[in-house]
Amino acid sequence: MAVTREQSRETTLSRRSLLKAAHAAGAMAVFRNLFPFAAYADSRGDGGASPLIAAGGYPDWIAEARIHGLSVTGLKVHPVVMQLELDRALEQGASVIEADSRLSDYLSDEEFEVELRLIKDSVKEVHARGLKVVWYIPSLEVITPNGRLREDTIARLHPDWLQLSFDGRRRGVFYGQKEFWIGVDDESAWVCPNSPFRAWFLDRLRRMAATGVDGIWLDVPLFGLIVAEWGCTCPYCREKFALQTGMEFPERFDVGDARFWRFIQWRHETLTEFIEDCKKSIQAGNRETITIAEVVALDHLGAVEWGTEGSTMRNNFVVWEVDGVSETTAMADASYDDWMSQYNIYKYCRGATADRPSWAFCYGYDESDAQLVMAGAVAAQNNPYELRVPKMTTTVGRDFRGLMYNWIRRHTKQIYRSESVAPVAVLYSERNRDFLDATREGGMVISEASPRRDRQWLGSKKGSPANLEYIGDYRGLSILLFQQQIPADVHPISRLDPILLQRYKVLVLPYMASLSQEEKELLLGAVREGATLVVSGTHPGEWDEAGRKRSASLWADVRGSEKGHRVTRSVGKGRVCFFRDRVGRKYLKTHARKVTEPLLEWCKDVGVEPWVEQNGPVVVQPYAYGEQMIIHVLNYGWVGKMGNRPKPMKVQLSVPWSASRPVRGVTQSEPQWQADRALTHTVAAGRLVIPLEVGIHSLVVIDA
Repeated sequence: MAVTREQSRETTLSRRSLLKAAHAAGAMAVFRNLFPFAAYADSRGDGGASPLIAAGGYPDWIAEARIHGLSVTGLKVHPVVMQLELDRALEQGASVIEADSRLSDYLSDEEFEVELRLIKDSVKEVHARGLKVVWYIPSLEVITPNGRLREDTIARLHPDWLQLSFDGRRRGVFYGQKEFWIGVDDESAWVCPNSPFRAWFLDRLRRMAATGVDGIWLDVPLFGLIVAEWGCTCPYCREKFALQTGMEFPERFDVGDARFWRFIQWRHETLTEFIEDCKKSIQAGNRETITIAEVVALDHLGAVEWGTEGSTMRNNFVVWEVDGVSETTAMADASYDDWMSQYNIYKYCRGATADRPSWAFCYGYDESDAQLVMAGAVAAQNNPYELRVPKMTTTVGRDFRGLMYNWIRRHTKQIYRSESVAPVAVLYSERNRDFLDATREGGMVISEASPRRDRQWLGSKKGSPANLEYIGDYRGLSILLFQQQIPADVHPISRLDPILLQRYKVLVLPYMASLSQEEKELLLGAVREGATLVVSGTHPGEWDEAGRKRSASLWADVRGSEKGHRVTRSVGKGRVCFFRDRVGRKYLKTHARKVTEPLLEWCKDVGVEPWVEQNGPVVVQPYAYGEQMIIHVLNYGWVGKMGNRPKPMKVQLSVPWSASRPVRGVTQSEPQWQADRALTHTVAAGRLVIPLEVGIHSLVVIDA
């Protein structure tokens, strides 16, 4: 995992309420029965914009951001140089500047005032070019340059501010180059958000916001990233935990201990609460300044170890730091499965920020892997932050960034103002990730080792999803669908409501050993209205949401007494299909056809079939924008080893379509092309068939 720092250096309307207003009187039923597409397109009546955007839930610049990292310091950047950099950013199609100055450092009040004047001056320069600017500041790491040799450091002046490891033996401080952004004699102090540091930091955020900056970018809201593992257990955290939970602080690392289980959940809650307080202070300084939390703990076990849970930050904007398989070569050596794992993560990011736009890092090594990384991010509707691994204010190449950002800018309405029409949703459970896999690590990189000697490879045998309980099943089921060209979205189960569920014909529930009665009823409500629910796992629903063992599975009344590996039960207009095994994990290990067949058959029974006629390494993701269907087609046929060059792939798109709905035209666009190209098509047997050749990333637009 790369914690990136260049150190060589609201009101928001929820999607739920808006969709309720936009699709009143049962119109959302069309979402679930998405095809024929004409019915969905005709129901919108909003001139093309999604309901959320049309209602003005947030500023356009956030929804359409293309982010450009810029190092801004009074020591390194002359005003003329900065003006040139901003002009280049405009030429490259960027719309938002991520500005990084000296705010990573422990600054005196006088030094901080100098930084505030720099921010004010920079904001004027940025705004003069029609750009927006968000200013970077670490939230829980403070660096003292040459701190090894000084007495006026955070750790020496405020030792009680430091995070403390779970065993109580290590405080959150180190010196020297444990990480690339720390100088040889620098001090890196990791502070506790529940200590007096909080008030000191919140005051600085308020003063930053008063400069007129458009946003404040909060990095590393984490516990124990590098030192002080499984923090924080300092006196401030112990006292707060007792007050908020009524429990004694846990003394042992054991998910079977109710106190430790509650501690895991509390860590998520207290970091989310800290970000909420940061937002309040920022708005006290300037109500127009947005808060952006950078989250590196995604849908893998980093979220458990470091405490941050992005899907709980409902009231804030998130920029997701999505890593590659290597901190040195990004995705250049990634296998096909690793690429699908990264795509799965980008889909999770979008689902976890469903209320708001989702920003995401796009780490690249060279132009080929960088373009495919960005294709995955954009196809999942994440706003791209292009950069070269591992630092923030870098680029794979200015010409490359210009090519990609300007292409995205030309299609930004179709990409970011459209609504998904994927027929399947995979439901992610952060609680079951914690419950089943908390004592493990990893969950992101499938390949256990690099094809070359790479000390910065992030995979390992014990960290591969194929060897994890919950994440293995979740990751495998998602990848199975993507590799079978069945479009699917990913949603945290904690963010669901009945209206959102009505969009989907098939709901896939990876191994949820811990299930609440409320979650079960929510899912069965969708089933009664016609959805197919696929439940995977050996002991689904046998524990409640507090981790207590039940006498019988919560699904017992639906499944009945049958003990077979595949059981199907009708409920209302729909059905529940049970896998008696962790099918996703089996798929990651074997990719055997017999593993895929049950899920594909259950999908086919309700009209959900692959969107490509031939099976191949292609991902398809469809959206609706007014009278248009927008389809992203991504070519993964050339990946697997550094030095591989993209090879165009012939693809036969097969889109569900009503014969009564005329097609006015089909076009294809790719970043390298000067102009869009018209495509031939045929409509027969309820499918619209479109032959095309895909380079790395094609955007297919169907005008209906």
